[in-house]
Amino acid sequence: MIEAQSYNLDPYVEQTEANPMLHLLYYGKSNILPTSDLTQQRNYSRGRKGLIYGGKDHKQFLGCIGCGTYSSDSICNTHGSYGSKYSQDGLFNKYSTFGSKYSQDSPWNSYSSTRQTPILVDEQGRFYGYFTSNPYQSKAFSYARDLKKWYKEAEGDLSLFQERLCAYLG
Repeated sequence: MIEAQSYNLDPYVEQTEANPMLHLLYYGKSNILPTSDLTQQRNYSRGRKGLIYGGKDHKQFLGCIGCGTYSSDSICNTHGSYGSKYSQDGLFNKYSTFGSKYSQDSPWNSYSSTRQTPILVDEQGRFYGYFTSNPYQSKAFSYARDLKKWYKEAEGDLSLFQERLCAYLG
């Protein structure tokens, strides 16, 4: 499991005070990754590994995409912690904060535009955008329109939606 933690290291203090969204992510046991400023957005490419974070200050790891279907961290692994429809904080549990289409913190709420919507970053912490199905949200990641379309085609069935999402983005 990957957990994000904030650190107050001297080189980052000035940047952190200027941009409260800047924090460091702790990935695994040995890699500390600074997240990029959320004003610097990059395009996400299919098949590239992306890490999804949500919750307060985006410190809660929600899984990865493009990391292999059978990876324990993958949102595509239906038996893993992040891809299971039974996961307490899972993106595909329709009763969870991040899986409910009614939650402001869920990427499946196509009307939500809060800054609490999950974000997608790469392994170096570079920001790809908000992981959302709301293509009108400022700084939505490049596949937001596709997410909205696939969710609508699946008629809200998160298992069907997950299948489509994972077949395309991996």
